[in-house]
Amino acid sequence: MVTFFEGKRYKQYPLELFGTVAVRVIESGLFALFWYVASKYGANQNITTKDVISYYLISSGLTPFFYAGLGAGNLLLDYIKSGELSQLLLRPVHPLLYVWGIRTGRNAVNFCVGLVMILAGIVISKPLFTSQQVWLLPIIILNMFCINMAFNIFVGNVGFYSPEAKGIKNCIQHVLRLLQGGLIALHYLPIGMVTVLNLTPFPASAYHLAATLQGRVVQPLSVLIGLFWSILLILLTTKLMRYSLKKYEAVGI
Repeated sequence: MVTFFEGKRYKQYPLELFGTVAVRVIESGLFALFWYVASKYGANQNITTKDVISYYLISSGLTPFFYAGLGAGNLLLDYIKSGELSQLLLRPVHPLLYVWGIRTGRNAVNFCVGLVMILAGIVISKPLFTSQQVWLLPIIILNMFCINMAFNIFVGNVGFYSPEAKGIKNCIQHVLRLLQGGLIALHYLPIGMVTVLNLTPFPASAYHLAATLQGRVVQPLSVLIGLFWSILLILLTTKLMRYSLKKYEAVGI
């Protein structure tokens, strides 16, 4: 219900709808122009414009579906900073579910634009999926959802302990965008760096699914490592959330 009413705001503010679409189109256009110049005149001939643009479209299109931009965590920070969390705790719904519902409604247009970007990226890359990619896909999707949920919960929890939570959130967001493969596909990085990253939750939080939809093969071991991190991070962050809420209620903020 909350998601539905939040989504209706685009009907009342059509310029916001236009602005959201325009920002995504301009951003994608500038990115495509940059990588066209880099691939045409750069020294690394392994980078092709087609590969980069298809990866970027898929990767960026997936972001709103999995809250990889930390939008839910940022919204939780706003509730904590403004004191609205106290009112939210009086409602018969878990605060995380409420925040996710609000964010889902506000992402309505981004979902539509994201879907178009994903389909465009797949059409450009023309992938040929193997049976291994197909049976790994559900685990890869689960990993991306759980890890990004954990990141959002962690970022939201920072608001309980630091007055500079917004700055910390922005720092985390930029670091994640680099390590997840949001700025540059991980398969373009040095092998040694990729090997180290594969031991962390970052590739599973974005790169694995984008690469799979592009037609690249993600190693099963990397997917299993991602599954381990997704379970661990969800358990740790939800436990942290429960502890923070108890402390918040006890202090009576």
